[in-house]
Amino acid sequence: MIAPVFEALSKQHKNVNFLKCDVEAARDVSGFYKVAAMPTFVFLKGQTKVDEVRGADRAALEGKVRKHSGGAPGVSAATFSGKGQTLGGPPSTLGPDLQPFYKNLDPQAKVLLGLVGVFFLFWQLS
Repeated sequence: MIAPVFEALSKQHKNVNFLKCDVEAARDVSGFYKVAAMPTFVFLKGQTKVDEVRGADRAALEGKVRKHSGGAPGVSAATFSGKGQTLGGPPSTLGPDLQPFYKNLDPQAKVLLGLVGVFFLFWQLS
């Protein structure tokens, strides 16, 4: 019942990220945000929860999206203007398809790759 509204809002508000989470498959996420009713819409700014709507309340969902998106549909909030930068470094000159493969890897995967590399280095030297 609320899914078409959610889809329409995601198309209208281009400056907002709309994500779906299967609470059965991601129980840690639903537990972290204390999801007790279905559906629950959680509003985040960065990593901070700023609001939520519980239940399939179309008017409440539309109002909260307008409130947190900075206004009318299709209007970008000043906070989200620009191309963005990587914190702690200069902007990348490579396009997203040319970024090193390890840039978006999980930190644990990076450690594993490093350990495998060290293993092969010692194997080659012995």
